Amino acid sequence: MPRRKNLILSAAQARLAYERVAEATGVSVDDMLGRRQTYEIARARFIVMRLLRNQHASYLQIGRAMDLDHSTVINGIQRFDWLLDQCPSFAALAAKAQANGYARR
Repeated sequence: MPRRKNLILSAAQARLAYERVAEATGVSVDDMLGRRQTYEIARARFIVMRLLRNQHASYLQIGRAMDLDHSTVINGIQRFDWLLDQCPSFAALAAKAQANGYARR
C-alpha cells in the first residue's frame, strides 16, 4: 500500500470538517467537541475522523485537532468503516455526507 503524504492539518480545516458534518448529521459542533458520548455524537465524530483522514491528515494530527489520542482516532476510523458495512442507518448518513463530499472510504 502506498504511503499517504501527510499534510499539516490547520485548525481552520478541522473546524470546517466539524461544521460540514454538523450540517449533514444535525449534531452541533459543540456536542462533537464536548465529552458527551451518545450514539449520534459518536457517529458524527467518526465521520469527522474519516473526512480528515481522507484529507491526508495523520492520526496524530487528527487526534490533536479533536483532543483525542491517536489510537482513539484509529479505532474511530475502523468503526466508521465497520458501521458503513453493518448499519443501514449509518450507511445512509454516510451516503448523505459523501454526497456533499464529506466522507469516503
